[in-house]
Amino acid sequence: MRLYFAYGANINKNNMKTRCPNAVFIGKAVIKDKRFILNQFGVATVIDAPGSTVYGVLWNLSVKDEENLDIFEGVDYGLYYKDLISAEIESDRKENVLIYRATNEVESKKAKLSNYLNQILLWGKFHLFPKAYIDEIKGFSES
Repeated sequence: MRLYFAYGANINKNNMKTRCPNAVFIGKAVIKDKRFILNQFGVATVIDAPGSTVYGVLWNLSVKDEENLDIFEGVDYGLYYKDLISAEIESDRKENVLIYRATNEVESKKAKLSNYLNQILLWGKFHLFPKAYIDEIKGFSES
């Protein structure tokens, strides 16, 4: 089992149930000194940004679940790569967690308010991410 930090489409519990049927939801977590962006292709990633915070959720993944996510995230095609990063859980515990980061880190604020972005916003609210963070994510839409 491995801890996985989701910050985009995989904060959606329904998506994860389909993609990773053995995954166990742990709870909210944050990563410091990173910032959420949508890249030129309109997909979420995180970039280095001292002083910034990314909100997400933790899942405990089986080996098969991780293999499924590798396929979903396009690791073999170079769309995303896997990284290990420190996450804060319940603000008093830190864990090294798996995170998927897009190889394209060119930020774009010209995304349409797509179903993808709507799902991140909806599930961010469901998980009670701070309003300022939700508003920051909304800023990636031109509508």
